[in-house]
Amino acid sequence: EYRESHDLRSGTVLHEAPLCPAWPNWHHHRCYRDKATVRYILAGRTGIEFIDLRTGEVQLHNWVRGSCKFGILPAHGLLTLPPEQCGCYIESKLTGFHALAAERPHMTGLEDAHPLEREPDIPGPANAASRARLPPLSPEDWPVYRHDTRRTGATPMAAPNDLEEAWRVLLGGRLTPPVAAHGLLLTAQIDTHTLHALDARTGARLWEFVAGGRIDSPPALAGGLAVFGCHDGWIYALHAADGRLCWRFRAAPAPHRLVDDGRLESVWPAHGSVLVQDGTVFYAAGRSSYVDGGIRMGTLSLPTGEPGIARTFYSRDPATGDAVTLYTPFSAEGPLGKMEMPGVLPDVLSSDGECLWMRSVTFNRALEIQPSFPPHLFSSMGFLDDSGWELSYWLYGPHMYSGRAGIAHAVTLYPTARIMVCGEDEVYGYQYGYEGIAAPRFIASAKVPVTRTVKLKKGSRSQVVHRWETRVPLHVQALVLAAHTLFLAGTPEVDTQATRLELEAVTTDEYHPSPVLRKALDTFLGRHGGVLVALDAADGTPRLERRLDVLPVFDGLIAANGSLYMSCRDGHVVCLRGKQPPQMNPPRP
Repeated sequence: EYRESHDLRSGTVLHEAPLCPAWPNWHHHRCYRDKATVRYILAGRTGIEFIDLRTGEVQLHNWVRGSCKFGILPAHGLLTLPPEQCGCYIESKLTGFHALAAERPHMTGLEDAHPLEREPDIPGPANAASRARLPPLSPEDWPVYRHDTRRTGATPMAAPNDLEEAWRVLLGGRLTPPVAAHGLLLTAQIDTHTLHALDARTGARLWEFVAGGRIDSPPALAGGLAVFGCHDGWIYALHAADGRLCWRFRAAPAPHRLVDDGRLESVWPAHGSVLVQDGTVFYAAGRSSYVDGGIRMGTLSLPTGEPGIARTFYSRDPATGDAVTLYTPFSAEGPLGKMEMPGVLPDVLSSDGECLWMRSVTFNRALEIQPSFPPHLFSSMGFLDDSGWELSYWLYGPHMYSGRAGIAHAVTLYPTARIMVCGEDEVYGYQYGYEGIAAPRFIASAKVPVTRTVKLKKGSRSQVVHRWETRVPLHVQALVLAAHTLFLAGTPEVDTQATRLELEAVTTDEYHPSPVLRKALDTFLGRHGGVLVALDAADGTPRLERRLDVLPVFDGLIAANGSLYMSCRDGHVVCLRGKQPPQMNPPRP
């Protein structure tokens, strides 16, 4: 607990600090050595504990920690945190590679400022004329990320099985998943900050718009506008017909910047896919409720951008820096309850019309955190995470438990998958490569799960009973439910048995991969192309299997107007249609 200071020569106790009542003595020490500066010991008990060498005062930072063996690096006025492989506090902990600084004097007592800018030369009649050029929304459209505000990834409209390539367009770079409505298809080049609009029928380029930062997910098409958030901290609304700016609102409280993966971005970035509901735009901006004054959330008028509700969720006392509780944590039993740390991390918002969710946190329409955990679709690492981390997955349920034990426990209670879509009463998903899942399989499960007790060598555990499950010949990276058909796209399945036998004989990292391992790696990385599969949602019966020479970006497949559209890793956008093409209304010139 670092309470005593000793004379180096004699070992005599020179000073003893009082016991800190908040010291986390129940948790095991982290798997790396503690560090120190001239002012502090940086302990690694639960997160990072700053212990003042002069006073013995302890300040806890359970929301960050270092990587195994190496730990953290205090240097150059920064605290550098490498990526770590830990599932503790998974719904609140800051993950990734970060450099944290002391509190900035110019940010102390910062008052939020949220300017709204409108295109000055666009009068109302011109806006109406722009909207009139668009065909009306159709039930066959896919107007928002994952089709709807629940983020189900499902449409009631069917797509054909006799698919042929209708067109492909090379945009280049990393692409977001697409959206399609009004005869348009929209996707963003993430790293060039560019939103592209294509003719959904022909693939012809219609317009593009360059924003002030990365656009990490597609816009929402509503009210004749394409509305999206951006990593420059602004929310943009463009006229969908021609890409002209209608308005933009700064969701970030100030114009401060930091470097993110080699580029200047706002300290408070916003995800591209904002939530639009009943003429209101809901947004969130920030990186964690524990840093930089917390997460900003609010509402805007869809037609005008006028701000409505504005809230800040900050998990630390501005005066002392101590952690504060934003909401009552999920009631977990036994040791799992100690792993609950109620913070807020950003994500694409979802909603059932009454409740809003950001990961597992529930809000009402006034953006007040609710003391309830209704079942919904979410991922502990966020919808956009494509890392395939073994301690993360999607689930349909109320809550994601923390710690390795908790992450394995949630698998026994709720339907889980690497990627998932939702029907009326069922969920469908691809299970592979995470805690509690031994072999790849595609599953269908009831939203209200049925469980059974399974006997183990020592004791027993619960297990979710699936309505059906099947092996599929691919590693699924994109998934759509179109009426009664599931469409899956990804890389071909790797021969796991052969690769496992090869790896068991490897005793060092210093080796040249054998042909078997090289083939497995090349297949997994998509160097041998991809696969598209269709399954009957009723029982998993295969309906289609065809090779692809392109691969989808994660969650990059949608179904709209009788077609499949796919944003691809190599920068292409591809349209697949049946032999009898659907009737589509193109945008009016």
